[in-house]
Amino acid sequence: MATDKVRLKEITDTTRIHCEIAFNDKYYKTVKALMNKLKKNKEFSMDSGKVEGWIAGLLYIVGEDSELFNPNNWIKEKRYISKTDLASGVNVSPTTMRNRAAEIREVLPEDSRFIADLTYKDEDIDGEKYYTPETLENMANMISYWSDKVKRKPEYEIYLLKARRANNYEEALEYIDKALINAKEKIEADFDSIKGQLWSVEEARPYMMVKDELAYVYALGERFEDAIKTYNEILKLDEEDNLGVRYKLFMLLMQNRKFEEGDQLIEKYKYDESTFMEYTKALYYFVKKDEEKARECIHKGLDENKYVPVYLLGMKEADTVGDEYVCGSVEEAMYYFQENAEYWLNEEGSLYWLIEEYFNYLEENDMKLGHSKDEAKKAVEYALRMMEE
Repeated sequence: MATDKVRLKEITDTTRIHCEIAFNDKYYKTVKALMNKLKKNKEFSMDSGKVEGWIAGLLYIVGEDSELFNPNNWIKEKRYISKTDLASGVNVSPTTMRNRAAEIREVLPEDSRFIADLTYKDEDIDGEKYYTPETLENMANMISYWSDKVKRKPEYEIYLLKARRANNYEEALEYIDKALINAKEKIEADFDSIKGQLWSVEEARPYMMVKDELAYVYALGERFEDAIKTYNEILKLDEEDNLGVRYKLFMLLMQNRKFEEGDQLIEKYKYDESTFMEYTKALYYFVKKDEEKARECIHKGLDENKYVPVYLLGMKEADTVGDEYVCGSVEEAMYYFQENAEYWLNEEGSLYWLIEEYFNYLEENDMKLGHSKDEAKKAVEYALRMMEE
């Protein structure tokens, strides 16, 4: 199971503080690139053990690749920190730091390197902070904040966390089932009377979110019929679909070639002309070999957000973003990518079709985004080769 989202945010936020104290923004961006690479491995998790160990491991890998630990760095006006000082600054032993780094290295491609610019200017070291008592106190406060937050977790969240750390698939489902029961018990309103509008009742929202998690786990385990059934149940409980599960359901219906149900879903949400719906419909019609509708939808999608193909075609690497964004923004495009890239990659020919439609659209609208068609084709070829390896 992938790292729990709350824990991942804790690691990210605390790592940023360490980088602000001992390094710079460039170092943090390199660590973030390493974390983004790890997120692509759904089997890798940083849920076990202390957070500080994983933070130290991440900082160590970037340091090792960037030659941070070379005591002669001063000759090149580059920053230097010893391995012992780095471990001490994160409040772990050097052994723990190296062990965590080794675990991370194991799941990375063999030739992966994460090199940060260690160069500094004279003004960068005036009043040098590094790991002073004051900055260590700030980090202690951050860690305390997250510790308190974990202690306040409601029971259903604890079950979800256990599900994400489960030793096997069936155990994960058992914990999610317990989370679902617990979340439903917290609903004081008459359940039958609020069906169709559960999201409007705040105490019922956890139940909806656990159902969403259940459907996701079903899909992860390739229990597609159960996943589809669960998503449909969510849509009946919340007819306005505040969680946006129709997009996930749509992709599963397409993936399993349930076109009749897919057509019904399109008709039900025909008012939806959002980025998510138009790009998803474009892929759906491409799979159905309805070229006219596919082209119509992809052009509508491009009207809504012209950045999505930049990430789908691998012309630019996407950062991990949350589900809050401005429509038409780069953040929305990255979020669409992280939710749906695997579906596009798995449909033969879809990305090459997207290349043609995308560059035709740019030409028709006299637009340039700094990428060529040849670059896009090479990026797609690389991504497909990586999938086969």
